[in-house]
Amino acid sequence: MHIVLATDNYWPRVSGMAVSVDTFAQEFRAAGHEVSILAPDYPGAQAQDLTCGRQGVFRFASWRLFFSQEDRLVTLGAQKAVFALLDRLQPDVVHVQTELLMGRAAWRWAKRNQVPLVMTAHTHWETYINHYLPFPPAFGRALARHIMRSVLGQAEVVVTPSEPMRQVLEQYGISRPIVVLPTGFQASAFAQIDRAHAKRDSYLFEKYPQLRGRPVLLTVGRVAQEKNLEFLLQVVEQLVQEMPDLVWLLVGDGPSLAALQKQVVDRGLANHVVTTGYICRDQVQHAYALGDVFVLASETETQGLATIEALGSGLPVVAVDQMGSTAMLAGELGGFLVPAELDTFACKVKALLEDPLLWACKASGALQTAKQWAPAQLSDKMLNVYQGVIEAHRQAARLLVGQTPVLASCADRGAIAAQRLGR
Repeated sequence: MHIVLATDNYWPRVSGMAVSVDTFAQEFRAAGHEVSILAPDYPGAQAQDLTCGRQGVFRFASWRLFFSQEDRLVTLGAQKAVFALLDRLQPDVVHVQTELLMGRAAWRWAKRNQVPLVMTAHTHWETYINHYLPFPPAFGRALARHIMRSVLGQAEVVVTPSEPMRQVLEQYGISRPIVVLPTGFQASAFAQIDRAHAKRDSYLFEKYPQLRGRPVLLTVGRVAQEKNLEFLLQVVEQLVQEMPDLVWLLVGDGPSLAALQKQVVDRGLANHVVTTGYICRDQVQHAYALGDVFVLASETETQGLATIEALGSGLPVVAVDQMGSTAMLAGELGGFLVPAELDTFACKVKALLEDPLLWACKASGALQTAKQWAPAQLSDKMLNVYQGVIEAHRQAARLLVGQTPVLASCADRGAIAAQRLGR
């Protein structure tokens, strides 16, 4: 089949969503399907696509968001170009990844042309919106819920990466079938991790010599307000009182990086915090190999792909017990889930760093936990979702009103698809 993945968020914008799109696209192609990716253009993006060998990527004119300068939205005039491309591609299914302008153009084309439509709810907008727009908190949350309901209501089936996010959508009153389907972990990219070698001779030591021979807390991801990184800075500040060699390695870039770096200096922690900025995907495994404990304080993750990568690297995780982290670490086999309390969080990190047997037990559990996210199995499930909505369209087209063939409503097609998917 020919699958279109439409997203407002894609490389070179670093995000879990970009990883998710690429992971599924890679597996779909390996299974013999054709995949086209529709995304905004960014400065240098098309050259990077060529350099990285990205296939089937179509870029559209975009503008930079004034409140989040790393993000871009396609221009209002891009819808005509999107429609023209989709008219030419004639996909079997359209899978929209975002609720904004690129996603909107794609789902409008799908609705107009009666093409099966799936949407994924990657982002818990209610917890994000007030970090970026100056709305009164209650209004911002209400607006986010309204947008989610109105957009996701267009799909025959809604996909979400974790059970907590499914519960959020049900609370919003989303009436479409909701399928929980996380992104797979590309274990092959991390298969060559050698912790002993990294601890002895990591390439990061050349630029950051303060990492050598010291216990390392690791965080990988976007540096932004919603990631609750100030809390982790407080954890580090507390722990270094008893563990003066401790260092926190923060890998990633984002709008809050400069402010965080200033706090590091102001708190006198420059010898205990290393911020690398963006590291290429093909190099980030070296950071995981150097870490001793992966720490995550975000309360907004719908899945947490960096957490899965840490688990797949055999790295114990300490995370705040919210949303996607709760789902990823269920049972605490590969680490600890804790409330967002400074003393409790710091205590669990300290226990892992000081108890080799506990660390080894959690590291083994991390590897075992990561096996749940084999990408081929998850992509097969997504393909089954696609086959379900395609078959629902075929059945709906055979319905008769009097003697005239008509297509059933979106809700009816969703019900047919849900029946096929066993829901």
